[in-house]
Amino acid sequence: VISGRAHVSHHAQLGAGSSVGHGVIVNAGAKVGDYSILNSNALIEHDAVIGNYCHISTGALVNGGTKIGSNSFIGSGVVLREGLNLPPRTVISAGKRVMGWPMREDRLK
Repeated sequence: VISGRAHVSHHAQLGAGSSVGHGVIVNAGAKVGDYSILNSNALIEHDAVIGNYCHISTGALVNGGTKIGSNSFIGSGVVLREGLNLPPRTVISAGKRVMGWPMREDRLK
């Protein structure tokens, strides 16, 4: 399901069963796995890769070349620096800026 108020590049790939909310932008070269949710106003930049069964919350910014492992949750307003490689089952709570990985776990909550 893709909202009529979202923009998905013709050069991006969306997996089966994925949902794209209002105001979402998915740029060229991005790949979104199966059954993932891109919530309202999320930005998925060029060449980002999002695994299966991920939830990218409202207003999250996933910068270019970032890889998010399957079964991950990225909270509202999170900013992920370009080129990060996050492992499966990563959980990042709302409002965090992730400029490097790995981070101390207490900084992610």
